[in-house]
Amino acid sequence: MPYLRRLLIVAILFGLGSKIPGLFAVTDSENTNGYVNSTGVPLPPDAAPPEQQVLIQFSEDRPYNEWFRSIYKGAAGKYLIGEPLTRVNRNFELRGSAAERWTVSEDDLTWTFYIRPGLQWSDGVQLTAHDYVFSLKRAADPKTAYDFGWYYQDIKNWTDVVSRKKPLGDL
Repeated sequence: MPYLRRLLIVAILFGLGSKIPGLFAVTDSENTNGYVNSTGVPLPPDAAPPEQQVLIQFSEDRPYNEWFRSIYKGAAGKYLIGEPLTRVNRNFELRGSAAERWTVSEDDLTWTFYIRPGLQWSDGVQLTAHDYVFSLKRAADPKTAYDFGWYYQDIKNWTDVVSRKKPLGDL
C-alpha cells in the first residue's frame, strides 16, 4: 500500500503539469528547474519538464457521478478531477484553491466563499458557487447514500436531510 501512495503522490506532483494550465509556475532562483506544484512545493531539480510528464490513473472506466456511491472504490482518482474550495499546505494551514478568499460571520456559522475567476469545466462553462452547492446536495441526498456523509454533519440541517426528516431543499 505505501508503494501505491507514493505512486499517487508522484502522479499528482508530476503528471498534471502538461494537462492543467497554470498548475506549475516559475518561481525564485533556488529551484533550478523553476517549477512549483499547486500546493507551493518546488519540484526537484531533476524532475522532467511538465510537458514530458504523464498522469497514469489506475481506475475502472465508469461515469464520474459514481463518486458518491462509495469513495472506497477508486477514490484516489476522483481527487484529481475536482477543485476543492480550500486546501491545506504541508503545515496544515488553510489556503484557497477554487476560493480566492472567504469570510466567516462573527458567530462562525456562516462561511462565504468567493470563487476564483476564470475557473471552468472541461467544456468551457464557467464554474460557479452553484456547482459546489449541487455537489453538497448530491452528497446529502438519501438516494445517493454517500458513505462519508457524516463528514459534513456540521452543515446546517445536514443530519435531518440525510435522515429524511427535512427535504433536500432545506440544506
